[in-house]
Amino acid sequence: LGLWSAELFLTTLEALQGESESKITACAGIAFTKPSYPFDQGYEIAENLCDSAKQKRRQYLDELSDQSDLNRTKNDLSLLDFHIVQGGIFGDLDQVRSTGYSDESGLLIGRPFAIGKGQEGYHSLQSAATGIGEWPANKIKELREVAYKGNTEIDKFYQHCKKQNLEVPDLLKTRARQVLGNPKELDICEYLDQVPGWLRKQTEAMGTKK
Repeated sequence: LGLWSAELFLTTLEALQGESESKITACAGIAFTKPSYPFDQGYEIAENLCDSAKQKRRQYLDELSDQSDLNRTKNDLSLLDFHIVQGGIFGDLDQVRSTGYSDESGLLIGRPFAIGKGQEGYHSLQSAATGIGEWPANKIKELREVAYKGNTEIDKFYQHCKKQNLEVPDLLKTRARQVLGNPKELDICEYLDQVPGWLRKQTEAMGTKK
């Protein structure tokens, strides 16, 4: 429930402040580890992830300061980052991502993601996961594998999925500003790994009611 809890906390924090022009914001880092993983190391990873989200928020504020025409009240921005710890030893976050989550074109993930009213990042991730979450498990596994092969292979895979009447997200059409987080295929797969189907449906239903 890590992602769900963090999102709920951040969105509730924003909602409780109404239309205040100087909202309090927060950042979150969620580390998914096995129960046997050393707690102190897991906690340190979560702190690194939170720092990653804070760094992106500072980038956002720097962009605002360079654009005088933007409404300064838009600087209320909360973000979250997450990571699934696969191995027994975890190194520097940037190093882990540069080796295991990148290719010659750059990072294969769009995290951290902005959360809150009018912030597209995390919402785009949830929307993309809604359709893919209905795919057969073997197709999601194929998507995870093809995500490392570049955009051309991803497009071919999506075309194949469309012929099988599977719902395919058009991530290019829903690109948020880079600083808000643009979900990529690995983000979607790992989100589906950590948020159970019943909880995704419940979250979607709550969003519809709003």
